[in-house]
Amino acid sequence: MTENNQILQAILELSSKMDVKFTELSERIDKLELRFDLLEQKVDKNHQTILNKLDQVEYRIGVLADEYITVKADVKKLKKVTGIYSDL
Repeated sequence: MTENNQILQAILELSSKMDVKFTELSERIDKLELRFDLLEQKVDKNHQTILNKLDQVEYRIGVLADEYITVKADVKKLKKVTGIYSDL
């Protein structure tokens, strides 16, 4: 029976160590998930900011096109220079 007790004791020790490691890994996963969520929020915010700025640039180009540019080729050139490629 002593051998069985030793085996049982070894199993209990391993189980305890596995529980500790599992808890540590779970905590790390939770921290990583939090960081990932924060990064996703930042990406969404930056994406929205970029879209808003693009809308502003397109609006300004539209105003310029309506007020100062009469030739379609000039509008295309202006869009190319500003980095906005869209079909007219």
